[in-house]
Amino acid sequence: MVCALILDDDPLYRAMIQSMLERSGYFVAVAENGVQCLALLDLMRFDVIIVDLLMSQGKSGELREVIRENKHAIPVVGVVEGFARAVEAPTGWEVAAVVAKPFREVELLSALDQVLGERR
Repeated sequence: MVCALILDDDPLYRAMIQSMLERSGYFVAVAENGVQCLALLDLMRFDVIIVDLLMSQGKSGELREVIRENKHAIPVVGVVEGFARAVEAPTGWEVAAVVAKPFREVELLSALDQVLGERR
């Protein structure tokens, strides 16, 4: 089973992404800020992290470093309000894929399949 960690400060998007992934057979953990995300990364090993790229709360700089230095090389899928904003605003995240909000379930799952490859 693929383990995904969702980091988004919007409770509606967290719930929507969680529901989409659970229907597709993922194990899902959720965090609303960088502090919660760091705590979950200490507890579990994840196959992928889905991150709101424009989220500003919490320890985002520290979180990016932890993910970059993680020996398991966890891929990051970024979600962002409007793709043009993602291109315009450098976030510091190293992402394997970006999905623009609002998105359809098939778009998110397609990005995850592409990133995860054979892990799925």
